[in-house]
Amino acid sequence: MSELTKLRESYAAACIRAVLNVDVEDGTDDGTLRRMYDLQIRYTDRPWAPVEVTSHLDEPTEAVLARISAEDGGIWSARTLNMRWSTRIRTDANVKKLRRSIEPALAKAERVGLDRVDDWVIRQLRRDLVAAPTDKIAEERLEAAQRLAEIGVASARASLPDLDGAEIWVAAGEGGGTWDGTGESIIGWLDTFMHDAKRSDLLKKYTHLPYNEAHIFIFVDINAVEFSVFRALYDNDTVPLQAPKLPPPYTHAWAVAAGSATGIRWDPELGWARWARPTARR
Repeated sequence: MSELTKLRESYAAACIRAVLNVDVEDGTDDGTLRRMYDLQIRYTDRPWAPVEVTSHLDEPTEAVLARISAEDGGIWSARTLNMRWSTRIRTDANVKKLRRSIEPALAKAERVGLDRVDDWVIRQLRRDLVAAPTDKIAEERLEAAQRLAEIGVASARASLPDLDGAEIWVAAGEGGGTWDGTGESIIGWLDTFMHDAKRSDLLKKYTHLPYNEAHIFIFVDINAVEFSVFRALYDNDTVPLQAPKLPPPYTHAWAVAAGSATGIRWDPELGWARWARPTARR
C-alpha cells in the first residue's frame, strides 16, 4: 500500500468519525476477494459497515495534482489580475515554478486582450500573423499565449471574479469550463464513476457479501473531473436535488474536493448533506 493510499484512508476515517460520531477501524484490504474492505464503521446499534476509499484520477494526473494540492490546493489569490482564470496544466509541469510564473503571464494575457488560451487559440494567432505579418496586436497576443504554454499551461479561460476576487484555479485532467450554480452535475459524475467498467473491482469486492450498508469515499482532486462537477463539489452550500443510482451493495457515498472546506455525502435515509472537513488535509 502506498503512503498516499494510507494517508487517504486515515483521512477518510477521520471524516467519518467526525460526522457520524462512530468508531472507524482499518479494514483488511490485501487486494484479494477474501479480505476486501479499506475501513469498517463500527456502529453501536447495528452491524458494522465496510468503506471503500478511492479517487477519480489516473496516475500522471494524480502525481501532478498531489503537487498542486501542496501549493494551497491549487486555488491562488491573484492581486494583479482583474479576472478569475481557470487553467489546466500539463502533467509534466513544474508546479512550484508555475506558481511563480503564472500570475505575471496571465496579467500579460489580460493586457493584450486575451480571455482564452489553448492550442486552438495559438494556432489561430499564428495564422493571423501569416496573413498580416505587421499586426502588432496579434504578435503580442501570440507572445503572451506562448509564454503560458512554455510554463506548462495547456489551457486557460477567464471569467468574472466572485466575492473572493481575482483568483487562479490550477487544474489537471478535464480542464476548465462553466458551472450552472447547482449540484446536479454531481449526480451524473457519481453515477458514471460508479458504473464505469474500469472500476468493476469496486463492485466485485463487495457484491457476494450480505452487507446491508456499504460506503464509497471518493477523493476528487482539482478538476480531475469536469469543471462543473469540481465546482459543485467545492462549493460549501450546494447539494444535488436528486438521488444517485449507486450500484448494489453501495448505499452511501462521500466525496471531497481538493481545497474545499466541506465535503458532501449521500445517505439514503437523510438525503444529501454537507459536512465540515477536519482541519488536517490528506
